[in-house]
Amino acid sequence: IESRMRPFADGVEAFPRLARDLAKELNKKVRLEILGKGTPVDRDILEKLEIPLSHLLRNAIDHGIEPPPMRVLAGKPMEGLITIE
Repeated sequence: IESRMRPFADGVEAFPRLARDLAKELNKKVRLEILGKGTPVDRDILEKLEIPLSHLLRNAIDHGIEPPPMRVLAGKPMEGLITIE
């Protein structure tokens, strides 16, 4: 079983670039935190998680993070935070 395990980081290594590029495209400021990168996950499960997690990340940036001026008016920091744990 241990030979099938991969660190969670292997499945989310493209997410920082995805978040950066999408935030830039949408004129938003986003900081992505990925916690538990060393957590072992079955490689087949990890592969199946990549598409749904990237979809959730895209939706979080697109629909969950306001543009910086709106965030400031709401008393929030200019940069939104998304945490994957």
